[in-house]
Amino acid sequence: SAWLKRWGLPAVVGVIAVSGLVLEKLYGNPVVWQALQLLGERASQALIAADRASGGPKGLVVHADGDPGAALGYAPTWLLHDAGDALLALASPAFLAALAAGALAFGLLVLRRRRGAS
Repeated sequence: SAWLKRWGLPAVVGVIAVSGLVLEKLYGNPVVWQALQLLGERASQALIAADRASGGPKGLVVHADGDPGAALGYAPTWLLHDAGDALLALASPAFLAALAAGALAFGLLVLRRRRGAS
């Protein structure tokens, strides 16, 4: 646990950087950088409530002459809809690959702890 706290994040960043550089420089394949860019774009889109079809804003909009209290009544419905849109914005092969890599890393950590305990 102490090793993971101290070196977990730098190790992940190092592995991603080294694998990205090796794949790009030796094999001419920038797949790691493209996946990181795609994940960053999708994550930022998930934070911005925008209607993809019309390009306009969506969500809680209070006009200058409107009542902010009345708009709060729509907040639960809006939040539920926005959460669904955020999950749809993240759904991609890059997200699934990152999720699988995280699950693999967690599995390796559990395996390491089991071997250390026995």
